[in-house]
Amino acid sequence: MAREKSFPSGVAQFTLFDNTGQPLNERVAFIRSNDVMQVTVKSAKATYKAKEAVAVSLEAKDSKGLGVPGNFSVSVIDETKVPGGDDIESTIFSNLLLTSDLKGYIEKANYYFAKEGDDVDRALDNLMLTQGYRKFTWSKLAAMNNAKPAYEAEDLGVKISGKVYTLGNKLLPGATVDMISLRAGISKSATTDAEGRFSFGGILLQDSIKFAIQARNGKSDKVKIVIDTLPKVRIGINPNFGDVSTNISATLKAYLENIKKQDDFYERTGQLDKVQRLREVRIKAKREKAESNITPQGMFQIPEVSADKVIRFSESEADLCLNLSMCLQARLPGVRVESNMGYTTITDLRGERLGLILDGRKINQLDEISEILEGSVPPTDVAKILMVRTNMAAKNVLGGDGAGYVMIITKLGTARKLYIPNIANVTPKGFNKVREFYMPKYTAANATQADLRTTIYWDPRIKTDVNGKTAFTYFNADGPGTYKVVVEGVNAAGELGRQVYRYTVK
Repeated sequence: MAREKSFPSGVAQFTLFDNTGQPLNERVAFIRSNDVMQVTVKSAKATYKAKEAVAVSLEAKDSKGLGVPGNFSVSVIDETKVPGGDDIESTIFSNLLLTSDLKGYIEKANYYFAKEGDDVDRALDNLMLTQGYRKFTWSKLAAMNNAKPAYEAEDLGVKISGKVYTLGNKLLPGATVDMISLRAGISKSATTDAEGRFSFGGILLQDSIKFAIQARNGKSDKVKIVIDTLPKVRIGINPNFGDVSTNISATLKAYLENIKKQDDFYERTGQLDKVQRLREVRIKAKREKAESNITPQGMFQIPEVSADKVIRFSESEADLCLNLSMCLQARLPGVRVESNMGYTTITDLRGERLGLILDGRKINQLDEISEILEGSVPPTDVAKILMVRTNMAAKNVLGGDGAGYVMIITKLGTARKLYIPNIANVTPKGFNKVREFYMPKYTAANATQADLRTTIYWDPRIKTDVNGKTAFTYFNADGPGTYKVVVEGVNAAGELGRQVYRYTVK
């Protein structure tokens, strides 16, 4: 037991290896150590009136009983209006010490922290043996020691990077790249490396600010610049949403019953006329036509149902492509987009060229077709692309019966982005200013207005002083009930703390 207490609280993994470093057995166990903060929450009275001011004192002591500074989040709810239970709550203990380490749904995760005893410890160990079972392919892990991580480690500030190409899509080393933001007062320069890459790092932003990034090859601006896009972390389904999905009907029923109780209360006290609820609103309008944002097509146009393939680029896809040729690679079935003898064309598998129509205008010159596919029409300006190969009626409408046609339909001029190959505009996300949680202050003048709040108070940034003490105040809402004060936080040593305090409003 003494050795067990030397571990911090949480899930610990123990692996047994042989003399060659191969794993023989593995077990996870939950460790309970004496490393929890002691949090005390008190109010001046046990019973308050509606809309009365409440002063709450908070004191935090570390695991050794000494006052300690810490960061805390405080929430106060009317438990009568928001029913719940300690076992089904998601808390700082259940999140950081349990569900973050185990995969799969854990029913009533806070049950293992809300109670103590042999039964709870036995149930927790059974959980480790089931949900905590895991298998590692150690040979793959060893081979990944030198692998480049998919996501870079977070750094202080924003990093902007990319590549510079020639107009022929070749990487350009030694190019000069300037980054300017007049609003932020930032001006930086860089030179591309042997692979045509550049990078600007350590940019601290207080808000989202637009940067202009321009590339040059000596004095020439006949180059293309492409900004890197960060790999996106996909948001998966939270496996611990089970309690919400299974009890949603019961939760809604409790809310509806609570609204009825509130109305009964205000009617009994003669204040029902002061309760304002949203009334039903009906909006009548003509639906905007789906094609209202495209350039007029003239005589050469067909409905989408007549096309063999319809392609629309998402904004992220369009930003990733240097040109239409890159965006269309492998997107058009049965045809190829390729360069030959200095020209880029679209051909079928027999080598027969498909005709190109841009906004109702047939493009016949090979050099103009190449310019359109290689950059004069940026993917961000394209609304959709239609390919017609097998529909003879549609091909006849377009003026021929050859291999087929590719129709490029662009957005209206007001919806287009101005394309200058050597300039890129970047708007990285900065730090958003925090909005304060609304908290009324009642005086004799406004004490009669209806207050139906369920969340009475919330502050995620409460700090205790060097002695571990602080205090906060707020006003109660209307209606009788039991108010629940929940305090959760952590200190500099990583010790977690949580305390629940209740008082009555009559």
